[in-house]
Amino acid sequence: MNRDLDDQEVLFMWRMFRAAILGVLIGIVGGVIFGQVSYVKKYKDKVSREIMADAVMYNNSLDDSGRVIRLKVDYDGDMKSEDERDELESYVGNTVMKQIGMWLGDDYNENLSYIQMRHNLVMAMEDINDIAQSAANAWGVDADANSGFSYEYFGDSGEDCPPGMYETLCIDLGDK
Repeated sequence: MNRDLDDQEVLFMWRMFRAAILGVLIGIVGGVIFGQVSYVKKYKDKVSREIMADAVMYNNSLDDSGRVIRLKVDYDGDMKSEDERDELESYVGNTVMKQIGMWLGDDYNENLSYIQMRHNLVMAMEDINDIAQSAANAWGVDADANSGFSYEYFGDSGEDCPPGMYETLCIDLGDK
C-alpha cells in the first residue's frame, strides 16, 4: 500500500499547509491590531473621564508665586460601582470646568490674579451648584450640589502640581 504521492497531492498538501500558516499569521496580526485598538480606546475613554480628580482650575504661577486652585467633585450617593462613581464625578467636573472657561474666557489663567479668580468662583457658587446638579441630572442622578473652598491633599499630578495640600473648590453631590 505504499504509493508515492503524485504532484497534485503534493501541491494540495502544500496549499493546505500554506493556508494554515497564513491563517495563523492573520490571526496573530488581527489579535495584535484588535488589542492595540482596544487599549487605545480604553486609554482615550479613561483620559476623557479623568479630570478632574486632579484638575487644576487655576495656576498663574508667574503672578501668584505658584498659587493653585484645584477642583474636586465628590458624589456621596448610591452607585452600582466605583467606576460609575468616578465617571459621574469626572463628568460633573469637566462640565463645571468647561462652563467656567466659557464665563471667564480661555485665557483666564493669564489674565486673572489668584485673588480675582477666587473671588469670581466665590461669586459664582450658586451657578456652579446649578451646573453640577444639571450635569448630574444629565448623567441620570438626581442630586443636590454644594460647593465651597477647602484645603485638600492631592497625590502626584505632574511637575506643575507635586503631591501636597491645595486650595480646592470642592463640589459635593448627594442624592436628593
